[in-house]
Amino acid sequence: LASTWNFSSRENITVTGTQATLKAKDASNMDWMILVSASKYIIFDSLRVDGNFINQTTGAGRGISVSDSLDIQVLNSHVFNFNGASSQSFAFFCWRSPNCVVRGSLFYNNGAADIRMGTDLADGTRDFLLDDTDTAKSFSDNCVITNNRFGIFPFSEFSTATDWDRKNASQGAVQLVSTRGCVVSNNVMYSP
Repeated sequence: LASTWNFSSRENITVTGTQATLKAKDASNMDWMILVSASKYIIFDSLRVDGNFINQTTGAGRGISVSDSLDIQVLNSHVFNFNGASSQSFAFFCWRSPNCVVRGSLFYNNGAADIRMGTDLADGTRDFLLDDTDTAKSFSDNCVITNNRFGIFPFSEFSTATDWDRKNASQGAVQLVSTRGCVVSNNVMYSP
């Protein structure tokens, strides 16, 4: 991909990929590879998303970035190589978006964290959703993060691991910020 794949103001979409890899083009320097905003009920299933960060020089380096959305799912996917040098790089970033689900996926060679969910509302007040019409001030509550693998990639799958790869597993697997009702279970963290 040479530019962001944008899912803004969309509803009821399922994107399924088998064997294909979405890879950031050299020097594309995107802030987001896949951007979901103001959307509902989007499912990404069986995708391989490669940020190709070794060939990027700028950009936030986020893989799948979700904001102000509802019920977004990443299932059975590989999300890797997102700008390991950036403090704002995340393979999956879900902000102000309730009911995000990440299940059965593999994350490796990413920067600040593989998954970051939450919000940073300055006043700290919580505006719970009474329906699914407005997520602008909502928190990333009721998220589910289960049966995932984090850290360095499995060598049986990729034979090109370098010393750099082995030393640069994610700095953190999951970061939850001001969330409630989230389930994080049955995940495995690999270490170099």
